[in-house]
Amino acid sequence: MTLPPAFTARMREMLGAEYDAFIASYDEPPRRALRVNTLRKSVSEFLSLAPSSWGLISTEIHPDGLIIGSEDGEREAGRHPYHAAGAYYMQEPSAMSVAAQLLDYDFGVNSTVLDMCAAPGGKTGAIAALMKGRGIIVANEIVKNRASELARNVERLGITNAVVTNTSPDKIADALPAYFDIVVVDAPCSGEGMFRKNPSACDEWSPEHVRSCAVRQMLILKSAALCVKPGGLLLYSTCTFSREENEDTVKSFAAECGFEILRTERLYPHSSDGEGHFVCVMRNSAGNVFVKAKKEKNAQKPLYVPCKSRVFADFMRDTFEKAPDFPAYIGQGGRVILCSPEMLDIAQKLPCVSCGVEAGYDKGGFFQPSHALFCAAFDCKYRLGIDFAPDDERLAAFMVGEEIKSPLPEGESGFCRISTDGFPVGFCKVTGGMLKNKLPKGLRMH
Repeated sequence: MTLPPAFTARMREMLGAEYDAFIASYDEPPRRALRVNTLRKSVSEFLSLAPSSWGLISTEIHPDGLIIGSEDGEREAGRHPYHAAGAYYMQEPSAMSVAAQLLDYDFGVNSTVLDMCAAPGGKTGAIAALMKGRGIIVANEIVKNRASELARNVERLGITNAVVTNTSPDKIADALPAYFDIVVVDAPCSGEGMFRKNPSACDEWSPEHVRSCAVRQMLILKSAALCVKPGGLLLYSTCTFSREENEDTVKSFAAECGFEILRTERLYPHSSDGEGHFVCVMRNSAGNVFVKAKKEKNAQKPLYVPCKSRVFADFMRDTFEKAPDFPAYIGQGGRVILCSPEMLDIAQKLPCVSCGVEAGYDKGGFFQPSHALFCAAFDCKYRLGIDFAPDDERLAAFMVGEEIKSPLPEGESGFCRISTDGFPVGFCKVTGGMLKNKLPKGLRMH
């Protein structure tokens, strides 16, 4: 492929003897990968179920990451029922390096994490898997439609401790100063690491674009600095190779804002699984908090109050043998969510797309459950559940929205979780010997 001359000249200077191998890598196909969602099953359990035709092999970048052996395998994985069930997340291999930096971090019950530029959700999902449902992860995206995509992926992966927000970094800093143990900034960048995967990115590249990205990255980092607790960690990453956006940016930021650079890592397409990434881990040095004046705000009316709905209580009693151990709150329109009080407090302070798990809606005379409730990775047990094999025709019918004859004993009725090999895909209502399909139209396969 043809690369911008200014880019290749800079890379020749940076890489020296490795340059020829770097350039040769652009004639190779990009690596394809997935990260097993260990909120569902362990890597070994997943490998015992995954089709051998995918040719999965481990990557050294992340212990939950698996390289897919072929383009056909990637297509199959992308449309397999396991994907719809949140068993894994399709992710560029080197992007897994960000969450890998946190493998040795102890996520206690009160840990707080902010993924500031989170869409579409790959890093949020990987960090949430490490947190194992403990603490709080705020996943933010400034672009509205991308924030909606982020929320859908959080739901698909079954994450129960996330608040998805749609706002700017400076507004998060205003609302939650020095709040987070860990802040992740996967910054918008010039995308040099995407050239092999997306050749059109070459046409958008220029030295001027690199410089403008570096300016924007510094602004984002300064907002991120406000959010980190003293002694907390700030992870900065890009999918680009330029020093201006990487080492130069973090050195200037650390010197100005009182952060200590703990380590940096660079991945290149010729020497690792993936397209390339830069990651820097920094610590907020105690006593060097970057302070910004706070504005007085008027008190807001609570979005949600503790749920005392009788129809919701009846639904939970009839649907679960062991119910999720989360407080329930009810808001406008009868919407019921399951989350901690701390998560709800965050949702009150920021433009919120989703908070915890949406349980459903109190419709007055009955409760209408949501898809998210049956996909959440709760420690709970449903009264009714049906597990289909991935190649079962009845599962295929369910995934396109059809009704199915119930395989449950005659006379059974109520809401029922549908899964495949233990991975949840949705729910139905069992009535009159039939499974009334409740899979949302936007999630049905074609």
